[in-house]
Amino acid sequence: MNDVVLQHLGMSKASKIRKMKKLNLMNCKLITDNGISMLISTGNMKALEILNVRSCVNLTDGTLYALSNTAKSNGLLQLHSLTMSGISNITNEGVIHIVRSIKTLLKFDLGGCHRISSFTLELLPQIVPLAQLCAGRGRKGLEPRGTAIRECLSRLMYESRAARRLQRKYRVRLMGKASFRKKERERLDALAKRSKSVQKLQAWWRGMMCRVIGDSKGMARKMHRRRLVRGMCKKIQSVMRMYLAILHVQTIREHYNAIVIQKHWRGKIGRQIALTAYNRFKAGKFLKRLKNKQLMASYNTWVEQVDIILRVR
Repeated sequence: MNDVVLQHLGMSKASKIRKMKKLNLMNCKLITDNGISMLISTGNMKALEILNVRSCVNLTDGTLYALSNTAKSNGLLQLHSLTMSGISNITNEGVIHIVRSIKTLLKFDLGGCHRISSFTLELLPQIVPLAQLCAGRGRKGLEPRGTAIRECLSRLMYESRAARRLQRKYRVRLMGKASFRKKERERLDALAKRSKSVQKLQAWWRGMMCRVIGDSKGMARKMHRRRLVRGMCKKIQSVMRMYLAILHVQTIREHYNAIVIQKHWRGKIGRQIALTAYNRFKAGKFLKRLKNKQLMASYNTWVEQVDIILRVR
């Protein structure tokens, strides 16, 4: 499938083409924006309801603008489902343009379109009240609301449009009467006088407050003095904060030095304790050896004495 085939389909006068409601062009990677515009610009696709151009990677915002222009010229009157997932060339501007142009669009699949921002997706249900954001992991775009909700919303929209038309007609009819124009002029004059009187009252109260507090020059001096005092207070506060911060840093340093000294002395005392214990252990070993030597010497002398006694006998 390429642009030439789409051009022949668009220019065809067959009744089946004009009554076609569903067109599936999925994975047709040779299709471009020119082929889509030639297909729908002839006006033979007025009955088209579902269009699937999934993974047609050569399509861009030009396809969306072509669909929008055809819808404005009543070329796509019944299109309510559009699948454009897997097309990375689509941007936010094209999506907003087509949603505003095609009023009947309820399903708009944009899965895999990485250039579409989350802000644009949140804006789509506000433009199309009868649709909602796709619910589900990995899904992106619009899907139709429930049937009951769509009926209620469509009824409200129809009634609001009818109410606006009635209000417009009523205003136009009333503006044609001289009595209504006179009353409207009097109402506007009363509002202007009321606003002027409010301004006068505000100016009078400001003057009274200035007189109570003092003259204008004294008021300026007082305000200047207040600003100076506030500035000095801020400076004093900043100096005190710096001084307290320095004290805090000094205490932290002293605490750290104390910890270091404690570690040093603990190590020294520990070494001394270990040394004394080791010395005691060595002294015990030496005493044991000495005792063993003495015992052996006494035993040897006893043995010699016994031998001597036995020899004498």
